[in-house]
Amino acid sequence: MTSEGGRQRRAGGPVRGESAAGVGKASDARDGGWTSEAVRGGLGRLRAGSNNISSIMDHVQLFGRAEDDMPVTRRIDDEQGAEARGEGPVPAVTRAAAILGALAAAGGVPLSSSELSRQLGLPKSSTANLCQALEAERLIVRRDGGYALGRRLVELGGAYLSSVDQVRAFYDACREQPHLSQQTARVAVLDGMDVLYLARYDGMQPIRLTANIGDRFPAHCTATGKTLLAMLDAAVLDERLRGRARLVQLTDRSIADPGALRAELERVRGDGYAMDDEETTPGVTCVAIAVPGSRTDSDPFAISITSMTSQLTPELTVRLLGELRVVAERMSNPLIAGPRSR
Repeated sequence: MTSEGGRQRRAGGPVRGESAAGVGKASDARDGGWTSEAVRGGLGRLRAGSNNISSIMDHVQLFGRAEDDMPVTRRIDDEQGAEARGEGPVPAVTRAAAILGALAAAGGVPLSSSELSRQLGLPKSSTANLCQALEAERLIVRRDGGYALGRRLVELGGAYLSSVDQVRAFYDACREQPHLSQQTARVAVLDGMDVLYLARYDGMQPIRLTANIGDRFPAHCTATGKTLLAMLDAAVLDERLRGRARLVQLTDRSIADPGALRAELERVRGDGYAMDDEETTPGVTCVAIAVPGSRTDSDPFAISITSMTSQLTPELTVRLLGELRVVAERMSNPLIAGPRSR
């Protein structure tokens, strides 16, 4: 017990009803700590010239707790730190965006909340709470002890992509091609060793495939995936194949050996197009090419046509490849107008 202005207080906290150099009223009844309003009022008096500086700071630092149980000085520092880091008026939104960015940069490798906290320099508790909120909104998902991007991002991205000139050009150009307009065509990007579908044009075929916008498939099984894998630098491809003795097979025609995949990708580079010869779905064949110069943030597009194998003659394949190149050119430069094919 110590004496302060004729009143007694314990070393562990203020006496109820005590007014410490005008800092404010007693703590609220919920947690026994000082309210943030009281602290700020005291700090204002401090700036105005209070003579009892040590007493005020003693109460703020030792006993002051904000209404959310965070020490006031720590919360003020956190808010000031957020401003200094350029996090804007709503730091939680900025931090949530940073978490999504870190997961995207991880290339599909799950990251724990502790790892995200370390990478981003954020408090562990705040990071964990933000991850739980993002998971509740399906923006991220739990996977292998960590977090990864969630499918709702694809849904939101699809809504955005519907207004992007390149995607609109894809749909317009598909409708204009005499043969391709009868088929199913798709736009995809590479995500690790998966291919992610961003757009799909349904022609007049009776077949309706199961791969929809937002779906992903093993890249080595698909024509679009092979096209995009063939564009990777050798070192990047090596890293993505590291530790994979066997690749997943969707049909008995799927490539399972990494060495065989490398040989297939070499053929794709030489031919300028890739084929899925019933490697994803029995009885269905796909042909794909890359879209030159078109990118979604940092990833190039690939486009493909899908047809029943029984209908895809060599002559039709040649014509479809020519029309795919027209569509790709239109996508790479949406200002190109008019229906034409090569």
